[in-house]
Amino acid sequence: SQGNNSSFFSINRVQLNTIDNTSGASSYSDFTSISTTLSKNTTNTVTVTPQRLANYNIGYRVWIDFNKDGNFTNAERVLNVINKNASNSASFTVPNTITTGNTRMRVSIKYDARPGACETFAYGEVEDYNIHLFNGLVYRSNTWTPSAPTSSTSSEDVLIIDGTYNVNSTDISINNLTVKTGAIVNIDKSHNASVAGNILNNGELILNSDSNEFSSLIVDGSVSGNVKYNRHVASNAGGNDIIAPPVSGESFTSFISNNSNILSNSGQTFYLFGPFEKPTNDYELYSNTETATLDAAKGYRAASTDNGTFTFSGSVTTGSLSVPIVKTGTEYD
Repeated sequence: SQGNNSSFFSINRVQLNTIDNTSGASSYSDFTSISTTLSKNTTNTVTVTPQRLANYNIGYRVWIDFNKDGNFTNAERVLNVINKNASNSASFTVPNTITTGNTRMRVSIKYDARPGACETFAYGEVEDYNIHLFNGLVYRSNTWTPSAPTSSTSSEDVLIIDGTYNVNSTDISINNLTVKTGAIVNIDKSHNASVAGNILNNGELILNSDSNEFSSLIVDGSVSGNVKYNRHVASNAGGNDIIAPPVSGESFTSFISNNSNILSNSGQTFYLFGPFEKPTNDYELYSNTETATLDAAKGYRAASTDNGTFTFSGSVTTGSLSVPIVKTGTEYD
């Protein structure tokens, strides 16, 4: 679809949710690199502003391919007017039958008549945009649409687009979790998150603890992307802790760069952190050049300088984890 001549009538600005695009005149413009997310059962407003040389009637139509079949139908038309207004807006509700994924929105204006979805006409312009349809709960700009997850939302997918979502008022149960780049999910020390499906984490997913409360993340499916756990560790004055990292794969050199409160000697060349080693029957002291990775289910003696937390970052193990039990020597029989 296109307008053969846009010098008299063209689309100047399109606004929908996070889309706010101003453009020059063209017969057809592919703006599918510009996108916004719409979720089921939400009400949204689309606004189209024209650029014109004379005050003539202009037909406006906007379609969103909600069923993703490649066709624009009358039921998918969300703006449909003809007038001389400086701009036109319309509110619409996203159907609850959508399937998560990318689809197309078409914006079309035509001189003195309403355009067809695939029509080529004499005067006007057509623009296409990308719409990400999400069949679940969306967190954007510190607001949930249509509602926040709870312990009763185990069938709902969750999308965190931006900002920081603090899980601090109730435990949550959800289906799939997607965290976009730059977004943060922060689970309070006294709360838990259960995920029946999968996690795709391109942002930050953080769990917290103190000396007597520990948050948990229970995932039945897979986890893509690293998770951080702020794990409480006793100070040396209170006795050393024996801890196992909640996640795996972080190098010790990266770990000490992220945790300045690990007890060490004055030159920070040795740290009170290390596993129990056989057959020496003693705990190792890792050095500042230690290349070993920290892995879940392996015990380490540790102490902090401040009775605070160590931040562990790595992958989450969701399946079975086999750990050999080694018995050699005479110590600890």
